[in-house]
Amino acid sequence: MIFRGRSPVRRTSSGVVFAISDDERRLIGHLLEEFRAEVDDDPDQPDLRRLFPTAYPDDPMSDAAYQLLARSGLRAAQDAACAAVERTLWATTLDDDELSAWMTTVNRFRLVLGTRLDVAEGDHDVDPDEPHVELKVVYHYLSSLLSLLVEAAEP
Repeated sequence: MIFRGRSPVRRTSSGVVFAISDDERRLIGHLLEEFRAEVDDDPDQPDLRRLFPTAYPDDPMSDAAYQLLARSGLRAAQDAACAAVERTLWATTLDDDELSAWMTTVNRFRLVLGTRLDVAEGDHDVDPDEPHVELKVVYHYLSSLLSLLVEAAEP
């Protein structure tokens, strides 16, 4: 994300200013719809594996029990964060709980896209000729937005 002057996401004495563009807000809204549809349609698809991590990789029975117990809680937390982002999609300020929901949701989007694209740590290059260049640009945008959100969360 390239901007001139003040950061579009910054902490002030009256809260967190949230001044991303309308296009960015529409993108996040679109990602919310996609994310919900994917999780609702098939929560076990490979792209979502980092959202519901394996707790016991060497013990399938224990992991199945863990997934049975933990998945509903993870899913409820994801749903609540997504709902908060949806409610504040067009907000110009965020409180700390809303900021936390944005960080959580943007990071989840990154995890899914990063898994789908097989992005490695430190992979910052975008080749315009690669097959999924648009998704990779979105991934890098989300990384930048998450960085701004995290900076704004710091007191």
